[in-house]
Amino acid sequence: DLGPRIAHALLPIKGKGGSDWSYSWIPVFGPIVGGVIAGLAAGPLLPILT
Repeated sequence: DLGPRIAHALLPIKGKGGSDWSYSWIPVFGPIVGGVIAGLAAGPLLPILT
């Protein structure tokens, strides 16, 4: 979602609307938060699953 939003903001497209940057932080921080949660959950879960 972030790549197309950046391209939309930079490219000179006639009649385009806004890029709606109000929630653009979600595709940046969402994977980071998910990775941290998965990393924290892996420690306790790996002994149970193996």
